[in-house]
Amino acid sequence: MESAALLDSYMVDESKCGAHKPWVEEVCNQIDCPVWFTTKWSGCSVSCGEGVQTRVVECRNTRDQPSNLCDAATKPETTQVCSTGMNCPFRLETSEELLPGLYQTQSLEHSYPAPPMPEKLVGEQEVPSESTFIPEEWGPCSVTCGEGVRRREVFCKIFLEFSRTIAKLPDKQCSGIKPFEFEKCYREPCTEERIGVDIKDDPTNIKVGIGSPAKSYSWKELGFTPCSASCLGGVQELIVHCVRDDNQKVTSPYMCPIELKPEAIVRACNEHSCPPRWSHGEFTECSHSCGLGIQTREVTCIHELTQGGSNTVVVPNSRCPPPSPPDRQYCNVLDCPIRWRVYQWSKCSKSCGGGEKTRQVECKQIMAQNHTVDRPATMCPSPKPLDKKPCNTKSCVIESDKPQISIANSTFIQHDPKKNRVTVKVGGAATLFTGTTVKVKCPVKRFDRSKIQWQKDNAFLPQNKKFKSSKKGALRVQNLSMRDTGLYTCVAGKSSASIMISVRSKPGEFPTSEEIQRQSKMDIVAGIKPPKAEGIGNFYPDDQSHEQRPDGTKNHYK
Repeated sequence: MESAALLDSYMVDESKCGAHKPWVEEVCNQIDCPVWFTTKWSGCSVSCGEGVQTRVVECRNTRDQPSNLCDAATKPETTQVCSTGMNCPFRLETSEELLPGLYQTQSLEHSYPAPPMPEKLVGEQEVPSESTFIPEEWGPCSVTCGEGVRRREVFCKIFLEFSRTIAKLPDKQCSGIKPFEFEKCYREPCTEERIGVDIKDDPTNIKVGIGSPAKSYSWKELGFTPCSASCLGGVQELIVHCVRDDNQKVTSPYMCPIELKPEAIVRACNEHSCPPRWSHGEFTECSHSCGLGIQTREVTCIHELTQGGSNTVVVPNSRCPPPSPPDRQYCNVLDCPIRWRVYQWSKCSKSCGGGEKTRQVECKQIMAQNHTVDRPATMCPSPKPLDKKPCNTKSCVIESDKPQISIANSTFIQHDPKKNRVTVKVGGAATLFTGTTVKVKCPVKRFDRSKIQWQKDNAFLPQNKKFKSSKKGALRVQNLSMRDTGLYTCVAGKSSASIMISVRSKPGEFPTSEEIQRQSKMDIVAGIKPPKAEGIGNFYPDDQSHEQRPDGTKNHYK
Protein backbone atom coordinates (compact mmCIF):
# COMPACT_ATOMS: atom_id res chain seq x y z
CA MET A 1 0.00 0.00 0.00
CA GLU A 2 2.87 2.31 0.78
CA SER A 3 4.67 1.45 -2.49
CA ALA A 4 1.48 2.23 -4.44
CA ALA A 5 1.31 5.67 -2.85
CA LEU A 6 4.86 6.43 -3.97
CA LEU A 7 3.92 5.80 -7.59
CA ASP A 8 1.23 8.50 -7.54
CA SER A 9 2.45 11.87 -9.01
CA TYR A 10 1.13 15.40 -8.45
CA MET A 11 1.72 18.68 -10.31
CA VAL A 12 3.52 21.15 -8.06
CA ASP A 13 5.13 24.55 -8.62
CA GLU A 14 8.32 24.47 -10.75
CA SER A 15 10.26 26.13 -7.96
CA LYS A 16 9.88 22.93 -5.93
CA CYS A 17 12.05 21.10 -8.50
CA GLY A 18 15.76 21.37 -8.38
CA ALA A 19 18.42 21.32 -11.14
CA HIS A 20 17.97 22.61 -14.71
CA LYS A 21 14.61 22.12 -16.38
CA PRO A 22 14.91 19.91 -19.52
CA TRP A 23 14.26 21.55 -22.99
CA VAL A 24 10.71 21.21 -24.25
CA GLU A 25 11.67 22.25 -27.84
CA GLU A 26 14.71 21.73 -30.07
CA VAL A 27 15.76 22.77 -33.57
CA CYS A 28 15.55 20.22 -36.36
CA ASN A 29 15.91 20.09 -40.18
CA GLN A 30 18.02 23.22 -40.45
CA ILE A 31 18.62 22.82 -44.19
CA ASP A 32 16.80 25.02 -46.79
CA CYS A 33 13.71 23.53 -48.32
CA PRO A 34 13.91 22.48 -51.98
CA VAL A 35 12.21 24.78 -54.51
CA TRP A 36 10.73 24.51 -57.98
CA PHE A 37 13.02 25.56 -60.85
CA THR A 38 11.67 26.43 -64.34
CA THR A 39 13.29 26.88 -67.76
CA LYS A 40 12.30 29.51 -70.33
CA TRP A 41 9.10 28.99 -72.27
CA SER A 42 9.61 27.35 -75.65
CA GLY A 43 8.52 29.01 -78.88
CA CYS A 44 4.87 28.87 -79.85
CA SER A 45 3.93 25.56 -81.48
CA VAL A 46 2.21 27.27 -84.42
CA SER A 47 3.09 30.06 -86.82
CA CYS A 48 -0.41 31.56 -86.86
CA GLY A 49 -3.46 31.51 -84.60
CA GLU A 50 -3.21 29.94 -81.12
CA GLY A 51 -0.75 27.24 -80.06
CA VAL A 52 1.01 25.88 -76.98
CA GLN A 53 4.26 26.75 -75.19
CA THR A 54 6.06 24.29 -72.89
CA ARG A 55 8.81 24.44 -70.27
CA VAL A 56 10.62 22.10 -67.87
CA VAL A 57 9.72 22.30 -64.15
CA GLU A 58 12.01 20.49 -61.65
CA CYS A 59 12.22 20.28 -57.86
CA ARG A 60 15.81 20.85 -56.70
CA ASN A 61 17.48 21.27 -53.33
CA THR A 62 20.20 23.73 -52.30
CA ARG A 63 22.85 21.42 -53.77
CA ASP A 64 21.08 21.68 -57.16
CA GLN A 65 20.11 18.02 -56.95
CA PRO A 66 16.68 16.59 -57.86
CA SER A 67 14.34 16.28 -54.89
CA ASN A 68 10.79 15.05 -54.25
CA LEU A 69 10.15 17.24 -51.20
CA CYS A 70 8.61 20.21 -53.06
CA ASP A 71 4.97 21.03 -52.42
CA ALA A 72 3.01 19.69 -55.40
CA ALA A 73 0.31 22.32 -54.85
CA THR A 74 2.77 25.11 -55.68
CA LYS A 75 4.24 23.45 -58.79
CA PRO A 76 4.29 25.95 -61.72
CA GLU A 77 2.49 25.15 -64.95
CA THR A 78 4.46 23.28 -67.61
CA THR A 79 2.27 24.37 -70.55
CA GLN A 80 0.41 27.52 -71.51
CA VAL A 81 -1.63 28.78 -74.43
CA CYS A 82 0.21 31.17 -76.77
CA SER A 83 -0.95 33.41 -79.58
CA THR A 84 1.15 34.62 -82.49
CA GLY A 85 -1.04 37.68 -82.93
CA MET A 86 -1.59 36.73 -86.59
CA ASN A 87 -4.74 35.19 -87.99
CA CYS A 88 -4.18 32.12 -90.13
CA PRO A 89 -4.87 32.87 -93.80
CA PHE A 90 -7.89 31.11 -95.30
CA ARG A 91 -7.45 28.48 -98.00
CA LEU A 92 -9.43 28.74 -101.21
CA GLU A 93 -11.92 25.84 -101.33
CA THR A 94 -12.50 24.83 -104.95
CA SER A 95 -13.20 21.73 -106.96
CA GLU A 96 -9.83 22.13 -108.70
CA GLU A 97 -6.56 21.02 -107.12
CA LEU A 98 -4.34 24.02 -106.26
CA LEU A 99 -0.56 24.15 -106.49
CA PRO A 100 1.08 23.08 -103.17
CA GLY A 101 2.52 25.61 -100.76
CA LEU A 102 0.37 28.57 -101.90
CA TYR A 103 -2.76 29.99 -100.35
CA GLN A 104 -4.98 33.05 -100.51
CA THR A 105 -4.44 35.90 -98.04
CA GLN A 106 -6.55 38.81 -96.89
CA SER A 107 -5.95 42.55 -97.13
CA LEU A 108 -4.33 44.33 -94.19
CA GLU A 109 -6.33 47.49 -94.86
CA HIS A 110 -9.83 46.21 -95.62
CA SER A 111 -11.54 42.92 -96.39
CA TYR A 112 -10.88 41.51 -99.82
CA PRO A 113 -13.88 40.74 -102.05
CA ALA A 114 -14.86 37.10 -102.27
CA PRO A 115 -12.43 35.50 -104.74
CA PRO A 116 -13.91 34.23 -108.03
CA MET A 117 -14.07 30.50 -108.55
CA PRO A 118 -11.00 29.19 -110.41
CA GLU A 119 -11.42 27.67 -113.83
CA LYS A 120 -8.23 25.69 -114.37
CA LEU A 121 -4.59 25.50 -113.38
CA VAL A 122 -1.87 27.68 -114.84
CA GLY A 123 -0.01 26.20 -117.75
CA GLU A 124 -2.97 25.45 -120.00
CA GLN A 125 -3.44 29.04 -121.14
CA GLU A 126 -1.53 32.29 -120.70
CA VAL A 127 -3.63 34.85 -118.87
CA PRO A 128 -2.35 38.19 -117.52
CA SER A 129 -2.64 39.13 -113.86
CA GLU A 130 -5.28 41.79 -114.62
CA SER A 131 -8.77 41.22 -116.03
CA THR A 132 -8.62 40.75 -119.82
CA PHE A 133 -10.86 39.42 -122.58
CA ILE A 134 -9.58 35.96 -123.62
CA PRO A 135 -11.12 34.35 -126.73
CA GLU A 136 -11.59 30.57 -127.10
CA GLU A 137 -10.90 28.58 -130.27
CA TRP A 138 -13.12 29.24 -133.31
CA GLY A 139 -15.97 26.84 -133.89
CA PRO A 140 -16.70 25.13 -137.25
CA CYS A 141 -17.95 27.09 -140.24
CA SER A 142 -21.73 27.28 -140.59
CA VAL A 143 -21.64 25.89 -144.15
CA THR A 144 -19.83 23.09 -145.88
CA CYS A 145 -19.35 25.10 -149.08
CA GLY A 146 -19.24 28.71 -150.07
CA GLU A 147 -19.37 31.62 -147.55
CA GLY A 148 -20.59 31.08 -143.98
CA VAL A 149 -20.15 32.20 -140.37
CA ARG A 150 -18.16 30.72 -137.52
CA ARG A 151 -18.49 31.45 -133.80
CA ARG A 152 -16.25 31.44 -130.70
CA GLU A 153 -16.64 32.14 -126.97
CA VAL A 154 -14.97 35.24 -125.48
CA PHE A 155 -14.69 35.48 -121.66
CA CYS A 156 -13.37 38.10 -119.24
CA LYS A 157 -10.67 36.28 -117.25
CA ILE A 158 -8.02 37.06 -114.63
CA PHE A 159 -5.01 35.16 -113.25
CA LEU A 160 -5.03 34.84 -109.44
CA GLU A 161 -1.42 35.06 -108.23
CA PHE A 162 -1.80 33.30 -104.88
CA SER A 163 -4.09 30.46 -105.92
CA ARG A 164 -2.29 30.15 -109.30
CA THR A 165 -5.64 29.77 -111.06
CA ILE A 166 -7.62 31.42 -113.86
CA ALA A 167 -11.04 32.81 -112.92
CA LYS A 168 -13.93 34.10 -115.05
CA LEU A 169 -15.35 37.55 -114.35
CA PRO A 170 -18.36 39.50 -115.68
CA ASP A 171 -17.64 41.32 -118.94
CA LYS A 172 -17.96 44.71 -117.20
CA GLN A 173 -14.86 43.90 -115.13
CA CYS A 174 -12.70 43.96 -118.30
CA SER A 175 -11.63 47.16 -119.99
CA GLY A 176 -11.08 47.70 -123.69
CA ILE A 177 -12.87 46.33 -126.76
CA LYS A 178 -14.26 42.82 -126.54
CA PRO A 179 -13.05 40.65 -129.48
CA PHE A 180 -15.61 39.57 -132.11
CA GLU A 181 -17.50 36.38 -131.39
CA PHE A 182 -18.59 35.91 -135.05
CA GLU A 183 -16.72 36.14 -138.34
CA LYS A 184 -17.16 35.13 -141.93
CA CYS A 185 -15.70 31.85 -143.12
CA TYR A 186 -15.21 30.46 -146.61
CA ARG A 187 -15.29 26.84 -147.75
CA GLU A 188 -14.77 25.26 -151.15
CA PRO A 189 -17.13 26.51 -153.88
CA CYS A 190 -20.50 24.79 -153.96
CA THR A 191 -21.02 22.30 -156.82
CA GLU A 192 -24.26 21.69 -158.71
CA GLU A 193 -25.10 18.80 -156.42
CA ARG A 194 -24.94 21.11 -153.42
CA ILE A 195 -27.07 23.98 -154.78
CA GLY A 196 -30.30 24.41 -152.91
CA VAL A 197 -29.02 23.62 -149.46
CA ASP A 198 -30.90 24.27 -146.23
CA ILE A 199 -29.23 25.50 -143.05
CA LYS A 200 -30.46 23.86 -139.90
CA ASP A 201 -31.33 25.93 -136.81
CA ASP A 202 -28.21 24.95 -134.84
CA PRO A 203 -25.40 27.17 -136.23
CA THR A 204 -22.68 25.03 -134.61
CA ASN A 205 -23.76 21.86 -136.38
CA ILE A 206 -24.82 23.07 -139.83
CA LYS A 207 -25.03 20.60 -142.71
CA VAL A 208 -25.67 21.28 -146.39
CA GLY A 209 -28.23 19.11 -148.14
CA ILE A 210 -29.71 18.89 -151.65
CA GLY A 211 -32.65 21.30 -152.15
CA SER A 212 -35.27 21.81 -154.74
CA PRO A 213 -34.35 24.05 -157.71
CA ALA A 214 -37.89 25.43 -157.81
CA LYS A 215 -37.45 27.47 -154.58
CA SER A 216 -36.62 31.21 -154.70
CA TYR A 217 -34.01 33.08 -152.64
CA SER A 218 -33.34 36.72 -151.77
CA TRP A 219 -31.05 38.96 -149.63
CA LYS A 220 -32.39 40.01 -146.25
CA GLU A 221 -31.04 42.51 -143.66
CA LEU A 222 -31.00 40.91 -140.19
CA GLY A 223 -29.93 43.85 -138.06
CA PHE A 224 -26.44 44.89 -136.94
CA THR A 225 -23.58 43.14 -135.21
CA PRO A 226 -22.97 43.91 -131.49
CA CYS A 227 -21.23 47.24 -130.84
CA SER A 228 -17.47 46.91 -130.77
CA ALA A 229 -17.22 49.10 -127.62
CA SER A 230 -19.44 49.51 -124.59
CA CYS A 231 -18.77 53.27 -124.37
CA LEU A 232 -16.89 56.18 -125.99
CA GLY A 233 -17.95 55.11 -129.45
CA GLY A 234 -17.80 51.76 -131.22
CA VAL A 235 -18.95 50.45 -134.62
CA GLN A 236 -21.67 48.07 -135.85
CA GLU A 237 -21.83 46.27 -139.19
CA LEU A 238 -25.04 45.49 -141.07
CA ILE A 239 -25.79 41.75 -141.17
CA VAL A 240 -27.04 40.57 -144.60
CA HIS A 241 -27.96 36.93 -145.29
CA CYS A 242 -29.35 35.01 -148.20
CA VAL A 243 -32.69 33.43 -147.17
CA ARG A 244 -35.31 31.19 -148.70
CA ASP A 245 -38.39 33.18 -149.53
CA ASP A 246 -40.86 30.52 -148.41
CA ASN A 247 -39.53 29.87 -144.87
CA GLN A 248 -37.02 32.73 -144.37
CA LYS A 249 -34.29 30.29 -143.44
CA VAL A 250 -30.70 31.34 -143.99
CA THR A 251 -29.03 29.54 -146.83
CA SER A 252 -25.83 29.75 -148.83
CA PRO A 253 -25.01 33.23 -150.23
CA TYR A 254 -24.40 31.57 -153.61
CA MET A 255 -28.16 31.02 -153.91
CA CYS A 256 -28.81 34.81 -154.08
CA PRO A 257 -27.81 37.06 -156.98
CA ILE A 258 -24.63 38.87 -156.03
CA GLU A 259 -25.58 42.00 -157.96
CA LEU A 260 -28.64 42.51 -155.73
CA LYS A 261 -26.74 42.18 -152.41
CA PRO A 262 -27.18 45.40 -150.28
CA GLU A 263 -24.09 47.53 -149.70
CA ALA A 264 -22.17 47.01 -146.49
CA ILE A 265 -23.19 49.55 -143.82
CA VAL A 266 -21.07 50.44 -140.80
CA ARG A 267 -22.45 52.83 -138.17
CA ALA A 268 -21.24 54.34 -134.87
CA CYS A 269 -22.69 53.12 -131.57
CA ASN A 270 -22.38 53.60 -127.79
CA GLU A 271 -20.98 57.11 -128.09
CA HIS A 272 -21.79 57.93 -124.47
CA SER A 273 -18.99 58.40 -121.90
CA CYS A 274 -17.62 55.47 -119.94
CA PRO A 275 -18.42 55.18 -116.21
CA PRO A 276 -15.49 55.54 -113.77
CA ARG A 277 -13.48 52.36 -113.26
CA TRP A 278 -10.66 51.09 -111.04
CA SER A 279 -7.07 51.28 -112.25
CA HIS A 280 -4.08 49.78 -110.49
CA GLY A 281 -0.33 49.41 -111.04
CA GLU A 282 2.00 46.50 -110.43
CA PHE A 283 2.75 45.31 -106.91
CA THR A 284 6.04 46.49 -105.41
CA GLU A 285 8.79 44.09 -104.39
CA CYS A 286 8.20 42.20 -101.17
CA SER A 287 9.25 44.14 -98.08
CA HIS A 288 10.91 41.07 -96.49
CA SER A 289 12.57 37.98 -97.91
CA CYS A 290 11.02 35.75 -95.23
CA GLY A 291 8.82 35.87 -92.15
CA LEU A 292 6.00 38.06 -93.38
CA GLY A 293 6.39 40.60 -96.17
CA ILE A 294 3.96 43.02 -97.72
CA GLN A 295 3.54 44.14 -101.31
CA THR A 296 1.68 47.35 -102.12
CA ARG A 297 0.40 48.98 -105.28
CA GLU A 298 -1.44 52.14 -106.21
CA VAL A 299 -5.18 51.75 -106.76
CA THR A 300 -7.09 54.73 -108.15
CA CYS A 301 -10.53 55.43 -109.52
CA ILE A 302 -10.23 56.90 -113.03
CA HIS A 303 -12.61 58.34 -115.61
CA GLU A 304 -11.66 57.50 -119.20
CA LEU A 305 -12.25 60.42 -121.59
CA THR A 306 -11.10 58.85 -124.86
CA GLN A 307 -10.73 55.33 -126.23
CA GLY A 308 -7.49 53.50 -125.48
CA GLY A 309 -6.91 54.91 -121.98
CA SER A 310 -4.54 57.66 -123.16
CA ASN A 311 -6.69 60.44 -121.69
CA THR A 312 -7.94 59.74 -118.16
CA VAL A 313 -8.54 61.75 -114.98
CA VAL A 314 -8.47 60.56 -111.36
CA VAL A 315 -11.81 60.89 -109.57
CA PRO A 316 -12.88 60.15 -105.95
CA ASN A 317 -13.03 56.44 -105.05
CA SER A 318 -16.70 56.77 -104.19
CA ARG A 319 -17.50 57.09 -107.91
CA CYS A 320 -16.15 53.62 -108.74
CA PRO A 321 -18.19 50.45 -108.08
CA PRO A 322 -17.29 48.68 -104.82
CA PRO A 323 -15.32 46.79 -103.80
CA SER A 324 -12.00 48.31 -104.85
CA PRO A 325 -9.12 46.01 -105.87
CA PRO A 326 -6.74 45.28 -102.95
CA ASP A 327 -3.87 47.75 -102.60
CA ARG A 328 -1.64 45.32 -100.66
CA GLN A 329 -1.05 41.63 -100.14
CA TYR A 330 1.12 39.29 -98.08
CA CYS A 331 4.27 37.84 -99.59
CA ASN A 332 7.18 35.59 -98.62
CA VAL A 333 5.22 34.00 -95.76
CA LEU A 334 8.11 31.64 -95.02
CA ASP A 335 10.22 30.66 -92.03
CA CYS A 336 13.52 32.57 -92.03
CA PRO A 337 16.88 30.80 -91.58
CA ILE A 338 18.13 30.55 -88.00
CA ARG A 339 20.50 33.46 -87.37
CA TRP A 340 22.37 35.26 -84.60
CA ARG A 341 20.69 38.43 -83.34
CA VAL A 342 23.05 41.01 -81.86
CA TYR A 343 22.09 44.06 -79.80
CA GLN A 344 23.81 47.39 -79.11
CA TRP A 345 27.13 47.48 -77.26
CA SER A 346 26.97 48.71 -73.68
CA LYS A 347 29.02 51.63 -72.39
CA CYS A 348 32.60 50.92 -71.37
CA SER A 349 32.89 49.64 -67.81
CA LYS A 350 35.90 51.88 -67.14
CA SER A 351 36.94 55.31 -68.35
CA CYS A 352 40.62 54.27 -68.44
CA GLY A 353 42.93 51.44 -67.50
CA GLY A 354 41.20 48.78 -69.61
CA GLY A 355 37.41 48.40 -69.52
CA GLU A 356 34.97 46.10 -71.25
CA LYS A 357 31.93 46.53 -73.48
CA THR A 358 29.25 43.84 -73.62
CA ARG A 359 26.24 43.11 -75.77
CA GLN A 360 23.53 40.49 -75.96
CA VAL A 361 23.91 37.81 -78.66
CA GLU A 362 21.00 35.38 -79.09
CA CYS A 363 20.15 32.60 -81.53
CA LYS A 364 16.75 33.43 -83.02
CA GLN A 365 14.48 32.41 -85.88
CA ILE A 366 11.78 34.57 -87.43
CA MET A 367 8.88 32.30 -88.31
CA ALA A 368 6.20 32.73 -90.93
CA GLN A 369 3.66 35.34 -89.78
CA ASN A 370 6.66 37.32 -88.41
CA HIS A 371 6.94 36.11 -84.81
CA THR A 372 10.34 35.23 -83.31
CA VAL A 373 11.28 32.08 -81.39
CA ASP A 374 14.43 31.19 -79.43
CA ARG A 375 16.72 28.50 -80.80
CA PRO A 376 19.68 26.63 -79.22
CA ALA A 377 23.07 28.20 -79.94
CA THR A 378 24.14 24.98 -81.67
CA MET A 379 21.58 25.62 -84.44
CA CYS A 380 23.06 29.01 -85.39
CA PRO A 381 25.92 29.29 -87.90
CA SER A 382 29.50 29.55 -86.67
CA PRO A 383 31.29 31.60 -85.56
CA LYS A 384 29.18 33.25 -82.89
CA PRO A 385 29.53 37.06 -82.89
CA LEU A 386 31.53 38.52 -80.00
CA ASP A 387 29.57 39.49 -76.91
CA LYS A 388 32.54 41.20 -75.19
CA LYS A 389 35.34 43.49 -76.34
CA PRO A 390 37.99 45.64 -74.61
CA CYS A 391 37.73 49.43 -74.44
CA ASN A 392 39.53 52.45 -72.95
CA THR A 393 42.80 50.51 -72.78
CA LYS A 394 44.95 53.56 -72.07
CA SER A 395 46.34 53.71 -68.56
CA CYS A 396 44.69 56.08 -66.15
CA VAL A 397 46.49 59.35 -65.40
CA ILE A 398 47.20 59.75 -61.70
CA GLU A 399 46.19 63.24 -60.67
CA SER A 400 48.64 65.40 -58.81
CA ASP A 401 47.59 68.07 -56.32
CA LYS A 402 50.35 70.28 -57.72
CA PRO A 403 50.53 69.52 -61.45
CA GLN A 404 52.97 71.07 -63.87
CA ILE A 405 51.65 73.89 -66.08
CA SER A 406 53.53 74.65 -69.29
CA ILE A 407 54.08 78.42 -69.43
CA ALA A 408 54.86 80.48 -72.54
CA ASN A 409 56.98 83.45 -71.46
CA SER A 410 56.28 85.54 -74.54
CA THR A 411 54.33 88.64 -75.57
CA PHE A 412 51.66 88.43 -78.24
CA ILE A 413 50.53 91.58 -80.07
CA GLN A 414 47.59 91.45 -82.48
CA HIS A 415 48.36 93.32 -85.73
CA ASP A 416 45.47 92.25 -87.95
CA PRO A 417 42.23 93.93 -86.80
CA LYS A 418 40.19 91.73 -89.16
CA LYS A 419 41.20 88.57 -87.31
CA ASN A 420 38.28 87.98 -84.94
CA ARG A 421 39.62 84.89 -83.13
CA VAL A 422 42.98 84.59 -81.35
CA THR A 423 44.47 81.72 -79.31
CA VAL A 424 47.15 82.31 -76.65
CA LYS A 425 48.74 80.33 -73.76
CA VAL A 426 49.19 81.32 -70.14
CA GLY A 427 52.46 83.04 -69.33
CA GLY A 428 53.69 86.41 -70.64
CA ALA A 429 51.26 89.01 -72.00
CA ALA A 430 48.94 89.66 -74.95
CA THR A 431 47.69 92.90 -76.54
CA LEU A 432 44.47 92.43 -78.48
CA PHE A 433 41.94 94.59 -80.35
CA THR A 434 38.41 95.22 -79.12
CA GLY A 435 35.75 92.88 -80.56
CA THR A 436 38.17 89.94 -80.69
CA THR A 437 37.30 86.56 -79.17
CA VAL A 438 40.30 85.13 -77.35
CA LYS A 439 40.92 81.51 -76.31
CA VAL A 440 43.44 81.10 -73.47
CA LYS A 441 44.93 77.62 -73.04
CA CYS A 442 46.24 76.22 -69.78
CA PRO A 443 48.53 73.25 -70.69
CA VAL A 444 48.64 71.04 -67.59
CA LYS A 445 49.88 67.49 -67.06
CA ARG A 446 48.62 64.76 -64.71
CA PHE A 447 45.47 66.68 -63.88
CA ASP A 448 41.79 66.48 -64.87
CA ARG A 449 41.48 69.56 -67.09
CA SER A 450 37.72 69.77 -66.59
CA LYS A 451 38.51 70.81 -62.97
CA ILE A 452 40.60 73.86 -64.03
CA GLN A 453 39.27 77.18 -62.69
CA TRP A 454 39.92 80.68 -64.00
CA GLN A 455 40.40 83.99 -62.25
CA LYS A 456 40.53 87.56 -63.43
CA ASP A 457 42.42 89.93 -61.17
CA ASN A 458 42.33 87.22 -58.44
CA ALA A 459 38.53 86.86 -58.63
CA PHE A 460 37.03 83.61 -59.95
CA LEU A 461 35.15 84.02 -63.21
CA PRO A 462 31.56 82.79 -63.61
CA GLN A 463 30.38 80.59 -66.47
CA ASN A 464 28.23 82.75 -68.77
CA LYS A 465 28.00 83.97 -72.35
CA LYS A 466 31.01 86.23 -71.86
CA PHE A 467 33.32 83.73 -70.14
CA LYS A 468 33.22 80.01 -71.00
CA SER A 469 35.54 77.25 -69.81
CA SER A 470 35.77 74.10 -71.99
CA LYS A 471 36.09 70.49 -70.82
CA LYS A 472 39.79 70.69 -71.69
CA GLY A 473 40.25 73.66 -69.36
CA ALA A 474 40.61 76.43 -71.97
CA LEU A 475 39.02 79.84 -71.27
CA ARG A 476 37.13 81.63 -74.02
CA VAL A 477 36.36 85.37 -73.67
CA GLN A 478 33.85 86.68 -76.20
CA ASN A 479 33.92 90.12 -77.87
CA LEU A 480 36.72 91.81 -75.92
CA SER A 481 36.21 95.34 -74.66
CA MET A 482 38.40 97.73 -72.68
CA ARG A 483 36.89 96.40 -69.48
CA ASP A 484 38.26 92.92 -70.20
CA THR A 485 41.85 94.12 -69.74
CA GLY A 486 43.32 92.34 -66.73
CA LEU A 487 45.35 89.47 -65.30
CA TYR A 488 43.86 86.05 -66.15
CA THR A 489 44.97 83.09 -64.04
CA CYS A 490 44.26 79.38 -64.48
CA VAL A 491 44.13 77.38 -61.23
CA ALA A 492 44.81 73.60 -61.35
CA GLY A 493 44.91 72.20 -57.84
CA LYS A 494 47.70 74.00 -56.01
CA SER A 495 49.32 75.18 -59.27
CA SER A 496 48.49 78.33 -61.20
CA ALA A 497 49.74 80.36 -64.17
CA SER A 498 48.73 83.81 -65.47
CA ILE A 499 48.68 85.96 -68.59
CA MET A 500 48.22 89.73 -68.79
CA ILE A 501 45.71 90.66 -71.48
CA SER A 502 45.54 94.29 -72.64
CA VAL A 503 42.71 95.44 -74.89
CA ARG A 504 43.09 98.42 -77.24
CA SER A 505 40.89 100.02 -79.90
CA LYS A 506 41.09 99.02 -83.53
CA PRO A 507 42.73 101.49 -85.95
CA GLY A 508 40.29 104.26 -86.75
CA GLU A 509 38.33 103.76 -83.50
CA PHE A 510 38.88 106.20 -80.63
CA PRO A 511 38.61 105.21 -76.97
CA THR A 512 37.05 107.51 -74.38
CA SER A 513 39.14 109.31 -71.78
CA GLU A 514 38.03 106.83 -69.10
CA GLU A 515 39.11 103.89 -71.26
CA ILE A 516 42.51 105.53 -71.86
CA GLN A 517 43.05 106.10 -68.13
CA ARG A 518 41.98 102.53 -67.32
CA GLN A 519 44.36 101.23 -70.00
CA SER A 520 47.24 103.23 -68.57
CA LYS A 521 46.67 101.80 -65.09
CA MET A 522 46.54 98.26 -66.48
CA ASP A 523 49.77 98.83 -68.41
CA ILE A 524 51.54 99.98 -65.25
CA VAL A 525 50.31 96.86 -63.40
CA ALA A 526 51.49 94.70 -66.29
CA GLY A 527 54.91 96.42 -66.33
CA ILE A 528 54.39 97.98 -69.78
CA LYS A 529 56.33 101.19 -70.39
CA PRO A 530 54.04 104.22 -69.95
CA PRO A 531 53.34 106.48 -72.96
CA LYS A 532 55.65 109.45 -73.77
CA ALA A 533 54.94 112.93 -72.51
CA GLU A 534 54.18 114.25 -76.00
CA GLY A 535 50.81 112.57 -75.88
CA ILE A 536 49.14 109.47 -74.81
CA GLY A 537 48.24 108.85 -78.39
CA ASN A 538 51.76 107.59 -79.10
CA PHE A 539 50.84 104.32 -77.40
CA TYR A 540 47.94 104.12 -79.80
CA PRO A 541 49.65 105.01 -83.06
CA ASP A 542 46.35 105.41 -84.85
CA ASP A 543 44.84 107.56 -82.04
CA GLN A 544 46.12 111.06 -82.81
CA SER A 545 43.12 112.88 -81.39
CA HIS A 546 39.59 112.45 -80.14
CA GLU A 547 38.48 115.40 -82.15
CA GLN A 548 38.06 115.80 -85.86
CA ARG A 549 37.47 118.82 -87.98
CA PRO A 550 34.36 119.13 -90.15
CA ASP A 551 36.54 118.84 -93.26
CA GLY A 552 37.78 115.43 -92.06
CA THR A 553 41.32 116.46 -91.00
CA LYS A 554 42.57 115.69 -87.49
CA ASN A 555 43.77 118.13 -84.88
CA HIS A 556 47.33 117.71 -83.60
CA TYR A 557 48.06 118.94 -80.10
CA LYS A 558 51.58 120.14 -79.32
